[in-house]
Amino acid sequence: MANPIAIAGSNVGSGSLITPGGAQGVQGIQGPTRVSADAANLSQLGSDNLIWTPRPVSANAGNMLVPGTDNLAFLANTSNRYFGQDTTNTGAYVVSVPTDFVLITGVIVWIQVKTNATANPTLNVNNTGVKSLLNRSGMAFLQQEVYGNRFHGVVYDGTSWRIFTPIGRNMTVGNVSAANVECQGFDGVALYYTINNNVTMGINLAHLAPGVPVSIAMYNGYSAGVSAWVQGSNPDGTAFGATYMITGNSITASNYVANLYSGFTAPTGMWLHLKGQYMSGVLIVG
Repeated sequence: MANPIAIAGSNVGSGSLITPGGAQGVQGIQGPTRVSADAANLSQLGSDNLIWTPRPVSANAGNMLVPGTDNLAFLANTSNRYFGQDTTNTGAYVVSVPTDFVLITGVIVWIQVKTNATANPTLNVNNTGVKSLLNRSGMAFLQQEVYGNRFHGVVYDGTSWRIFTPIGRNMTVGNVSAANVECQGFDGVALYYTINNNVTMGINLAHLAPGVPVSIAMYNGYSAGVSAWVQGSNPDGTAFGATYMITGNSITASNYVANLYSGFTAPTGMWLHLKGQYMSGVLIVG
């Protein structure tokens, strides 16, 4: 059977312009030709008549691949699959994760420890070395701040492991004239402060971020009253403007009790429980 599309009885090659009867006329249908060797996602229309040509994903492809070279827009991040448990140690934690783990800056590991940590805990993942375990701002932990039977997310900063999941400061001090409490990078602050000799009960909450809850318990076990104060600074080191103790929901003449920043007398046998937050330049407790 003759080719229905012809000029003077000859077959017309695919991709040619067709003019009925050999005369000048309307452009006809352009048929597919071939796919060039360098075709990417979008081939040259009219020459390569395929819109999408998938290619293999390169071996070093990251999360975001180069469009037109690797034709996948996203590959799942596999860093969250590293999980390990320490069931015996109390501060020098050791965990094992899948064997393809590589210790590089930014790698994430999820850990579960069974026992409360001692001060200055460490972590060793897959025998890659003992590294300090710090909070997300690089602050060292005190005793029992990393609690057992909890899950923690840690990220390697190139030198140490940092816990980036929520964790609080939990500090106990006694018989010191001033308790300096480093609050940077903690999501809550709890202080238990007792004395039984004649010292000033001073508290400095350093680098306390707005909105972080604070809980303070103070006890004067000395035989007489002592001077006391509660001060601190915000994350950039600027000192609090005041520390207000109130009995209501706002600072007014009717419920304002004392400005603990400038100092007060803690009578003998006093138990003082303060809970509150730092906001707008002042620490408000009640």
